[in-house]
Order: sequence, then structure tokens, then C-alpha cells
Amino acid sequence: MNFHFDEVCQRYPKFGKLVKEFEKLPRCQHLKLKHFMLKPVQRLPQYKLLLEDYLKHLDSDSDDFDDTTLALKIVSDAAEHANDTVKQGDKFQTMLKLQSRLGDWEFIRPGRELLKEGELQKISRKGVGSRYFILLSDCLLYTTYHGSWAGDSTSLKVSYTIPLNQLHVHVPTAEDFQMEFSITSNVRSVTVRASNVNERNDWLEAINSAIEENQSKKASFLTVDQLNPLSRMEGELGDT
Repeated sequence: MNFHFDEVCQRYPKFGKLVKEFEKLPRCQHLKLKHFMLKPVQRLPQYKLLLEDYLKHLDSDSDDFDDTTLALKIVSDAAEHANDTVKQGDKFQTMLKLQSRLGDWEFIRPGRELLKEGELQKISRKGVGSRYFILLSDCLLYTTYHGSWAGDSTSLKVSYTIPLNQLHVHVPTAEDFQMEFSITSNVRSVTVRASNVNERNDWLEAINSAIEENQSKKASFLTVDQLNPLSRMEGELGDT
């Protein structure tokens, strides 16, 4: 939310100027406007703590016990929902940044989630080269840097799109290669090196979890189709 607000202030100078003038008013008490925008979200955990503390001092037969317990559940659910919404908003802003780096490649799609991104070193006979990998809920993007270097804003070009249902990872057993792992698929196979063992393990965990989740979703869809009588009827009519 804050990133989007800052972006709007930069994109529309008149609005940004108006915000700065408002922030100078005594009522703002030298606080930025975006700090006040977070107040409703910050209040929910405060209400939760207040109700939890109040509940500790109530006897189970108190007239307020049941109402306080219910109120605590409502506030806890609302706080959890607010946290999830903020997290999803942050993820979406990250995806928007990546979309701008990828240009015309269709990155943002309904139901697609960003799971992990980062630079890994591609190892080949020709040597070692930097590649940028983006792990999504349905595929792994193998990208290269494109154009002039601009740090985190450097343009990316998608070289390969590897569907998760075709993706496999392998880990070398030799001690000298503990920062490396191999990605194999029908689309592209490559050996990459992380900056340290922890980073490599994070990538392995993220990729394996994504593959398992993708397989689980597909299995669920198959089960629903098999249980749907209309799907069975269409199959039988098509066979005649």
C-alpha cells in the first residue's frame, strides 16, 4: 500500500505537493500521511491484546465471559484477514515490478502466485554466467538480463518457461558442489550455483514445494471431474 501511495505521489506532482502541504498541518503532529493510513490495520492487534488481557481476568461464570470470547474470535479473524490482505498486496506490488522488467511477456495471470525470485549462476562448459530465475505457482522462468544495467530495475528477457509438471531438481552428492543443483525438464536443463548452501536449500525447498502443490491441485481437479456426472455423460456421448 505504501509503495503504491509513493508511486502515485511521484506520478502526479500536484497530488504529491498537496500531500506534503497537508502533512505540515499541526493536526498531523509531524507524521506522514501513509502512517495514518496504517492505523486501522494496527488497531486490530491492539484490540486483540486488550480483549485477551480482559478475558484473563474474567471468571468463566462472568456475565461478560461469553461475549468477550466471541468478540475476541471476531477481532482475531479480522486481524488475520487484514494481515493476509496486506501480504497479498505486497506480493502483487512485487509482481507489478517484475511485469515492468519483463516487458510484454504475460506475467500476471489470474490465480498465478509469485513464490521466489533471485539470481543464480549458470554453469556450463563455456563458463559461469548470471541468470535470473522466477518461481511461480505454475512454472519456473529462466531469464537473462537485457539492456543496460539498472540494478533491481534491469530489464529481463524470458529465455525459457518451464512448467512445474515437467520440472525436476537434482542435488550433487560430492562435497565440492554443495552450492549447486541441477534443473531438468523437456524445455531446458541446466546446472546452477547459489551464493551459499542456505540459499541453495531455500531454492530446493521452494521448487519442491511448488511442484507438490501443483500436483495436488491437478489431482483435485481430476477428482472433481471424475465425480461430476455431467463430465461422465459427455464422455459417454462422445464415445458413441
